[in-house]
Amino acid sequence: MKGKNYLKVTGIIMTIIGIAGVIIYGLLDLILGSAVIFDKQTEGTAVMLIGVLYLAWSVLYLVSGIYGVKNCENAEKAKTCHILGTLSMIVIVFVTMLQSVGMDASGIAKQAVSTFITALIPSFYIYGAMLNAKQ
Repeated sequence: MKGKNYLKVTGIIMTIIGIAGVIIYGLLDLILGSAVIFDKQTEGTAVMLIGVLYLAWSVLYLVSGIYGVKNCENAEKAKTCHILGTLSMIVIVFVTMLQSVGMDASGIAKQAVSTFITALIPSFYIYGAMLNAKQ
């Protein structure tokens, strides 16, 4: 399988990022959620919702990573890997759009560079899935 190494390496990286994200954003949501509930702070609600979005992204990364590592030699599962990688890219773009609201040109430029770097891992994941699908 030509895409085996792409899926395995990016899958491991995505799994690590997913685990870290679930822990970090899960704790963040608990802390912010309790602050919103107990202090009745409406400002924290938007931040908490972004935290929930990041938590969902982390779970998607975790699932994609595990699935990619487990099925890196299985051409029949390449389409599912491709879909998971594409969903990861869509979430990255969506989160970037949310974060860019209200930024000046300098902030948007920094955000674009950050998004490009963040999108590299799912890009290689998708590439590995495409290589496996061709076989």
